[in-house]
Amino acid sequence: MQGELHEPVTAGAAPLSFESRNSNPSELQRSAGADARSVIARARESAKSVGHTLKAIVATAPKLPVFEDPWKQLTTVNIGSAPLHKHLEKLLPYARRDITQEGVCEDAAALAWSICLRHSNTVPVKTSVDAIMSGIRWTCAPLHPDTLAAMQSAMEKLVSSRKREALGHVSISPEVLARHDHVVLEKLPELSEEDYTGGVVLWAPMASGKTRHVIKPFAEWSRDAGEGRFVAVFPRQSLTREGTKVLSEDMPKGCGVAHYESVDKENAFDVDLLGTCTPSITKESHAQIIDECKHLVLDEFTQHLGFIPADMCRTKDGNNLDVYFKLKSMIGNAKCFMVADADMNDRAIEFLEKSRLAGERLKIYEVKKAPTTCEFDSGTVIVIT
Repeated sequence: MQGELHEPVTAGAAPLSFESRNSNPSELQRSAGADARSVIARARESAKSVGHTLKAIVATAPKLPVFEDPWKQLTTVNIGSAPLHKHLEKLLPYARRDITQEGVCEDAAALAWSICLRHSNTVPVKTSVDAIMSGIRWTCAPLHPDTLAAMQSAMEKLVSSRKREALGHVSISPEVLARHDHVVLEKLPELSEEDYTGGVVLWAPMASGKTRHVIKPFAEWSRDAGEGRFVAVFPRQSLTREGTKVLSEDMPKGCGVAHYESVDKENAFDVDLLGTCTPSITKESHAQIIDECKHLVLDEFTQHLGFIPADMCRTKDGNNLDVYFKLKSMIGNAKCFMVADADMNDRAIEFLEKSRLAGERLKIYEVKKAPTTCEFDSGTVIVIT
């Protein structure tokens, strides 16, 4: 009807009559409040009912197995070589499999772990640990969150271990340096008699004068001290000739460092200072000198370790395995040994540690490389450190 007002109707409440519209406002508020409380109470009851239903469903649902140690609990499968997304496609069907069937969850976990191991080799060049794990989660494969967390943790440790191993071949890590007495210098150290005991590691740049300014004084001191024979070992024949010549400079005739090719079984008795190459430490004619060596020098030390596995590292008296054990024996028996190299690394230090008494601290002298200045025609100057 024209001019008639229509009031909104509250759910569950009767329309307001003409009389109620003219009632006391407080009465209307109490009525509306009661209706609202009634609606809220019914909603809470419904929520409780739904909650109980969900809990019942969760309680009766099959539980995913947890693999806390993937290395021990999971086997690997051969997934071949392929991009990450191709391997993840193999995991997709498990999202639709019945997890109550025997072996489904285990197979899914084994495949996921194999994907982790395969693609951890590409971290960080092509991908990351987070990207691999995100891809596995994206497949919705039946994997427990704790299993995924264990896989990620194991993969992060694996990548970290590989990183340490890789760096260990090009430098000495802080962890290894902490086990020894590490000194950083701007120039080669000036060593004295007090320093000629235990192990000395000379970590200095190429062409810095290690042989002439550090090793030569050691050879001269050894000759004068008369406390045992001195042997300098070089990784190649050419280095042996050059090194022996440098070490013998300014020494009286007949008192210098003898080149190994000039020494035989007949005159070995009179040789107190010997320069030899890696394989020749196994020569029977030099056995007396080698066995009585108390002062040892290993120049270009990492090259020794790289050369020993080669087939050519042998003599008629011993193969490369004999060279390996003879070198360890010489290091272990020396009163003082000195190793020098520009490319010292963890592997080299660990070899020395295994050759000496456990816990012995080496003296590691790290000589910083001097900056190189390059000036161009344009006037630009670049300093390379």
